[in-house]
Amino acid sequence: GGSGGRRPSEGLCLCVMGGSLGAGKINQVLEECAETLLTKFTDLHIIWQTGERYYEEARGGASRGGSDARGRGSPNERLAILPFLDDMPLVYSCCDVFVCRSGAITCSELLCARKPSILIPSPNVTDDHQSRNADALQNSGMAILLEEESLDGDALVATIESLLEEGGRKLKGMGEALEGAAENVASEDIAIAILRQLVDV
Repeated sequence: GGSGGRRPSEGLCLCVMGGSLGAGKINQVLEECAETLLTKFTDLHIIWQTGERYYEEARGGASRGGSDARGRGSPNERLAILPFLDDMPLVYSCCDVFVCRSGAITCSELLCARKPSILIPSPNVTDDHQSRNADALQNSGMAILLEEESLDGDALVATIESLLEEGGRKLKGMGEALEGAAENVASEDIAIAILRQLVDV
């Protein structure tokens, strides 16, 4: 079940999201490399949540590449650009890998949904807590941490490639680590602890 069932060759769905407000740097990097990703990985589908304020710009960039907001067009019919995601349970159930920030709520959702991720901590948060969250998941084999300062299109493409090479061995390993954590109820415990900190219960 969970994240490990499907082989990359049968199609893989990547969700790139920057939270409800969007994340300018993540959007900029995806705009830079979306076409490369879709051309290089012919079974890859991308859901790109831009945030409201970046949506028109991202959609304009995609349409210059031969696609519109619904992604109609050659490799870009596998790209959906949305200002926000209304139904997160649905998104978590259909996507295989997430590229996102590492805030407490996002990390706990990724753990509970057992989804591998590429985490890009926001540098603009108190006490750098997003880096600590991303470190914890990376050290458990459930995520890859990419620092925003070294993030560019090439780095994102290389990271996704590393997940998919050798028949998706690394991605499967991350899925297994997440399944194992869930079986030990560790992920729920971590999620609850993170959320308690967040709301100061």
